[in-house]
Amino acid sequence: MLQPVDLVVALKLCCHADGQPVSRAESAASLGISRRRFDDAVTRLVASRLASAESLRPRAHSLMEFLCAGVPYWLPAEVGAIARGMPAATSGPGLEGLGPIQLAEVGEWVWPGAPAPFDRHVGKALQPIDPIVPTAAARDQRLYELLSLLDTLRVGHVRERDAARAGLSRRLGLT
Repeated sequence: MLQPVDLVVALKLCCHADGQPVSRAESAASLGISRRRFDDAVTRLVASRLASAESLRPRAHSLMEFLCAGVPYWLPAEVGAIARGMPAATSGPGLEGLGPIQLAEVGEWVWPGAPAPFDRHVGKALQPIDPIVPTAAARDQRLYELLSLLDTLRVGHVRERDAARAGLSRRLGLT
């Protein structure tokens, strides 16, 4: 059965350039998890048909379908009080260049518990899908964009979710 960290691993695998070999040890270290936890996540992704065992690459169409249709129900957004943290969802990177978007009245979304200096923003606390998200996003800009787009699917309004789908589709190489 999938665990939330598996999605972070799947999105990390999406960040590797085509043709570039994926180092499991380096990927695990950049996420701040053990190699064993990374390998377990890959095993679950392969069993769920969200990644290919041979190439260690996500199956883009299947992953996209799961991110858009399953994640908002499997991992509904947990919103907290105003907090200090790292910009997330519609406040994070990833939506720029996708057309005019009227952001929700909520103001800025943040992931609490982000490492310094990424914790300078104040906004409505959004619990990330896994505790490793703020640290992993701070280490990898491409992953940060994917995770912000994923959280936009969890908390955004219709127009924001549509823009997030377009951004994910482009970054997964589907368009």
